[in-house]
Amino acid sequence: MLPVAKVGSVLPACDGYVMRLRNGGYVTELVVNNEVIPLLARSRSNDTGASGTRGIPQVPGVMRMLDHPNIVKLYETFEDLRNVYLVMELCTGGELFERIAEVGNFTEKVAARLVRQMISPVYYMHSRGVVHRDLKPENFMFSNPRDVTEASLKIIDFGVSKRIAPGQVLRTRACTPYYVAPEVLSSKYTNTCDMWSIGVIAYILLCGSPPFYGENEMEIIRRVRRGSFEFDLPAWTTVSTEAKDLIEKLLVLDPSRRLTAEQALHHPWIDSLAPGASVKVCSPAEHDDGDSTGVLARDNRSCYLRGWRKCCDRKFSWLRPYRLGP
Repeated sequence: MLPVAKVGSVLPACDGYVMRLRNGGYVTELVVNNEVIPLLARSRSNDTGASGTRGIPQVPGVMRMLDHPNIVKLYETFEDLRNVYLVMELCTGGELFERIAEVGNFTEKVAARLVRQMISPVYYMHSRGVVHRDLKPENFMFSNPRDVTEASLKIIDFGVSKRIAPGQVLRTRACTPYYVAPEVLSSKYTNTCDMWSIGVIAYILLCGSPPFYGENEMEIIRRVRRGSFEFDLPAWTTVSTEAKDLIEKLLVLDPSRRLTAEQALHHPWIDSLAPGASVKVCSPAEHDDGDSTGVLARDNRSCYLRGWRKCCDRKFSWLRPYRLGP
């Protein structure tokens, strides 16, 4: 059992190992004999905190039953009277959106590869009776800092995930407004809510803007309930019909008509990695400035995504799950 300790402190030696805690940027890191191991510490007092969603006790159980190359591995758990500690697989490549903003210009084929790495673990989870319920770019990290065409994308946060029986209907309205499925807002949903979230992420990856935008959380939720979206930004003029078709079949109001993870994996855009894609880079806006190098597209996407993330962090709680109503 790990003692409660502050970041930067050296922990008591255990079986010849020298351990200390340090801030790793995304999570606290446990350094054991100079080897870095991510250590996620969650306070027991937050089990049913203000968000009403962070059910820490079930997280280790869910993660132990999952073994997939696109899901972060849980190696060990410790606990004391105050905290539950999760010893995780080390991912050093950064969050999905941060890497995309850094890389800037990328092709539709790269976007298809990323989306396939999201759908594959979701299919695996669903086949084992696990629903994630909070898929969003902040919950995907790259395994290493190599190019996005080489690094693996991994789901990292299972704080609101749940094991469900076949046909079981869930009612807890745990969500992040931008990515929440409409049926979750009605407190009657199944694992198909995860596929809606993937549709939202795919939309954002391809154009740099969310399909359901609002100046506040309630406006976003009203638009999500309506489920109406357009491919009206200039960026969509160079996106293939196959990509748009996948998004249209994921962002379907009726969950029974929405693509399952298995069906999405066999969609032409995923199965063949964007066969009809343009070779042009994906950009949130098009400029006729003779930019043959793609520099403007890269800078535009980077500034747009970073600015949007800062706006989210400053104004709203879109980037954290919360409970709507009782």
